[in-house]
Amino acid sequence: MRKLITSITLAAAVLAGCSENHQKNLQKLEGFIQQDTSMIHNLRVICKEYPARLSGSRENAGAQEYIYNEFNKIGAEASLMEVPVPNWYGGESKVVVKYGREAVELPSVNLGLAEGTDGKVIEERVVEITSRKELDEQDVKGKIVFFNDPMKSHSDYGRAGWQRRQGPGLAAEKGAKGVVIRSLTQFMDEHPHTGSTTYSPNAPKIPAIAISTIEAEKLSKTIAENRRVKLAISSTAYTRHEQATGNNVIGEIKGSLHPENVIMVTAHLDSWHIAEGAHDDGSGVVILMNILRAFKEAGIQPYNTIRVMPYQDEEVGLQGIHTYAEKKEGSVENHLYHIEIDSGIGNPRGVGLYGDSTKIASLNTFISQYIDLGYDTPFIIRAGETYTRFPTATKFGAIAGWFIPDNSTDYFLYHHASNDNFEVLDQQQLKDCSQAMTQLVYLLDRYHK
Repeated sequence: MRKLITSITLAAAVLAGCSENHQKNLQKLEGFIQQDTSMIHNLRVICKEYPARLSGSRENAGAQEYIYNEFNKIGAEASLMEVPVPNWYGGESKVVVKYGREAVELPSVNLGLAEGTDGKVIEERVVEITSRKELDEQDVKGKIVFFNDPMKSHSDYGRAGWQRRQGPGLAAEKGAKGVVIRSLTQFMDEHPHTGSTTYSPNAPKIPAIAISTIEAEKLSKTIAENRRVKLAISSTAYTRHEQATGNNVIGEIKGSLHPENVIMVTAHLDSWHIAEGAHDDGSGVVILMNILRAFKEAGIQPYNTIRVMPYQDEEVGLQGIHTYAEKKEGSVENHLYHIEIDSGIGNPRGVGLYGDSTKIASLNTFISQYIDLGYDTPFIIRAGETYTRFPTATKFGAIAGWFIPDNSTDYFLYHHASNDNFEVLDQQQLKDCSQAMTQLVYLLDRYHK
């Protein structure tokens, strides 16, 4: 944290000449966050009392109520915004490898939004696919496709992710009976990792199941040694016909000078059906709560409205963010920033910014001094680019941001897996990320006096 303290001094120097003592305020925020225990308590409650927080679930509804009440205790203005969400049941999955007289069951998990088999077993020959090109060239009709294109590094998630996101739909278009995928992680581990998938409107919705990387390696070796390997798969996952709803939980402190200006920070409340969701994204949710708590405890009144929102349905379709934009369209509010916290916890590294080049240029020198935590590229600027994930940026002109912790060494050990629980999260790193985000929000607020 020594670098961070130095950064505070530099940031305060930029604001020299103002009547307010910004260095003192930044140190107040730091002191409160580093000594506070409520954030750790909040995370423990969210993980242990409300695990498996799929949007539309009872656990998610309980977490909504808990956070809403906590916002009120903090002294923030709290409200709920209803959101239509998918009504999917994750169910159970089963994958059995059959060759010769051998039959070996593999640990597995259904992919998000995958349709099951109503518990019935599908047993067919397996075809291993290691690339999109190979899928295009192979005959998979009537077979079970095994996608085995390994994720090579932390940054390879986007490239390798086609297997999970589009793979089942593409395989179904070619007549496959089912899909088993290698989990999206660069680590060799025993935990199957889930995540959402999509289907083609031109083909049946076939079962789609993930296995761990260790089991994927074993299966690949078995296929290489035994040409007539079969997989027997079954699943009880399904999507309910009735519409489900959830709530974005909004907490805010109104600005004393410009209440119409909004600095918004978000994290998603939902987690997968197999996990407590500590890294993804319980940590982000409690950092949001602590931003408001720190301002209140430090006695700092923002000039602009600070709004935080644990929202619904990030894991599937971002319905929480899109509903928010729809309901705010035509509002007199001016969204200055929308910053997302959804990359787990690590040493705070920086914030990526997307938006108007002129606006960002005027912030760059000022904010980069705050963000400088000793990394080669501490502040990533995407000036001139639009972050299409957020309609607040595309519709309202907000500068979009993404909080970046340094977690490349372990994040994908837990991402979308059953071991993403409270115990694996480093509590000091959580405090440091909370401090970095809260002080950034303070400096953004003071910049727009």
